[in-house]
Amino acid sequence: MRSLTLLLTALLLTTAAFAQQRFVPATVFLPKGDSLIGEIDYRKWDKDPLTISFRGNGSATAYTPEMLAGFRIHENDEQYISVSGEMDITYESTENLSVEKTRVVSKGPHFFRVVMNGPVKLLQHTDKNNRQHFVVQTPDTTLHLIRQVKYIDNHESANYGKVQTLNFFRQQLDILLNDCNHKSQIDALEYRAEALSRVLQRYTACKYPTQQAVIAKKDPQMRAMYGVMGGASFQMVTADGPHPVAKNKFKHTFTPTVGVFLDLPLSRRRQQLVLNMEGVYSSKQLISKGPDPIDFTLHFLSLQTLLRYTYPVGELRPYVNGGFGIMAKISGSDLYRREGRTQQEEALGGGRELTLPIIIGAGLRYKRLNGELRYILPHALDVYNTLDVRASTAQLLIRYVLRQ
Repeated sequence: MRSLTLLLTALLLTTAAFAQQRFVPATVFLPKGDSLIGEIDYRKWDKDPLTISFRGNGSATAYTPEMLAGFRIHENDEQYISVSGEMDITYESTENLSVEKTRVVSKGPHFFRVVMNGPVKLLQHTDKNNRQHFVVQTPDTTLHLIRQVKYIDNHESANYGKVQTLNFFRQQLDILLNDCNHKSQIDALEYRAEALSRVLQRYTACKYPTQQAVIAKKDPQMRAMYGVMGGASFQMVTADGPHPVAKNKFKHTFTPTVGVFLDLPLSRRRQQLVLNMEGVYSSKQLISKGPDPIDFTLHFLSLQTLLRYTYPVGELRPYVNGGFGIMAKISGSDLYRREGRTQQEEALGGGRELTLPIIIGAGLRYKRLNGELRYILPHALDVYNTLDVRASTAQLLIRYVLRQ
């Protein structure tokens, strides 16, 4: 538990240390039609900003949605539009809805990201509670699509204590699309950018046949990455207890390590937060000197889950990670012969079939290559009550991304 606390503390401190500004070329659009070219402190926001920091030739200035018509990031052509209206930003968990009866409403302009451009625009805003809000803009109207989760507090209802999703946006779209509407497409429509975009693309083709809807490109930083990894492991083994094996002195050994990985980005901010899944083959060579020396190798297959934080700026980007592994023994014998005996015995009682080690590491990422130093905290290898054999491992790993 202490190791887990230290690991989480280190990740939080690192996140705070790396929360630095990143100004990129951008244009801000003023309400009267003028524009300014400069730089915006751009974070690939997971939750859309309430203000932005923009600088031209001088120091940075904070701009709110009231002060701008919108802005555009040059590097990926990501566009935001300032849209006025009311947004229900209530935290829609069952626990919160059962206690808080009053809905939380945010009034005024907000920055919405352009998901689909053209004569019909689809805009999206993610609020502080990670709720998504969508707006449809046409040459004639601005429509806030409403989806709400409601807690059922009527004691006489069969659904008392449950939540109900109210999909008002389907009725809104049914009216808006009018003659170009295929009702079967609306009845089961999901409140997601991809689903809404498909419907609005068909509407654009019907209503504005000479114009085209343009879907914003998917952020490549949000694609899952997979690849291969390999390196060397430096094994350190200690033994304690009244068992004869504990009287030996264990040698430090080197063994190869190979594996595959899948990285699942959790943040739009240049893969700043990633859930890393790994399948790793490794071995542990136990060699000792003493009254009853041992010399054998155990082979393991590990499934490892780590949370990684990567510094979001530059080509050479440091990162830290930490997590857990499920390490299963797949082969190897721990038999040895004690002095003065003819029959072999098990040094570790056959060895543990399953171990759950804690893993921490730090590395550097350069394009498709990652170099990492990793440490696997001490974990038990034996099953005896009279013996405590523990192995800790330092690893030097190279990871190569096959798809990014």
